[in-house]
Amino acid sequence: MFPWGNPDLAIPGEVLFMLYVLYKTVSSFILFPGLGVLLCLILAYRLMVLRPYRKRTGFLLLLLGFLLYGASTALGPAILLRPLERPYYETQLPPPGPSTGVMVLGGGYWVGPEGKTMLGPFTVTRLVRGMEAARALDGWILCSGTAVLSSGDTKSVQPLGNVMAHFARQWGWKGDILAENGSRTTWENIRLAQPLLRAKDAERVILVTDAFHMNRSLAMARRTFSIPVYPFPSTFLGGTEEWTFQSFLPTMGELMKSWYGLHEWLGIVAYGFYEKVGNILP
Repeated sequence: MFPWGNPDLAIPGEVLFMLYVLYKTVSSFILFPGLGVLLCLILAYRLMVLRPYRKRTGFLLLLLGFLLYGASTALGPAILLRPLERPYYETQLPPPGPSTGVMVLGGGYWVGPEGKTMLGPFTVTRLVRGMEAARALDGWILCSGTAVLSSGDTKSVQPLGNVMAHFARQWGWKGDILAENGSRTTWENIRLAQPLLRAKDAERVILVTDAFHMNRSLAMARRTFSIPVYPFPSTFLGGTEEWTFQSFLPTMGELMKSWYGLHEWLGIVAYGFYEKVGNILP
């Protein structure tokens, strides 16, 4: 029987903590991405030390191992996401005032039982945050986002904007709510929302999306809309300033956060390039 299975056996707290550290460490390196880091380092050692004529390949594997390790620990999100999120740490809603539209950007979906479109985690948090802002400012909600569907799927799967509006109603939203279902990218979210905002005579917009996505989205909205736009972030993925031993253990969750960061920086560069080219070409 394991010692912790006996309630009469007192185990010192320090021992329990060391067992916990051992458990978390071993489990991190027997699954991917930790296992991938170990394999890269082992192969790099074999090539660089045991086969000196393969040093160049070994060095590339060593570099890949360190990059994979950094991206799959808290180091990756801290480097890639915190600079994007830091400007919005202290974000507050503006005071109540003119007619306010709360624009909630869709953040992904998945197809559930019976082919129904279900909200992804980012979409859920954005929608909840948008409802919070709309209630505080006595505004209305614009759900912006669509599922990218094949022609066969459109018969059974609902567009994301409609599904967001449906869930907002189920969660108790009683005010006005609109759905925009034609967009596929952030730029299309902003562009296709403009006529809807004009039709509602909105005098200002509260933009709701994840903090790491806010920089690019807010810049597009302020270039497109002729009314004031205020950021209201939903989630922060860059982590806190506090570091523990788990911050340095590779996990798939941290690797996914790093992917979001790389994707966002690539989007910022791409849209910056697009804007420069648009200013040059007729």
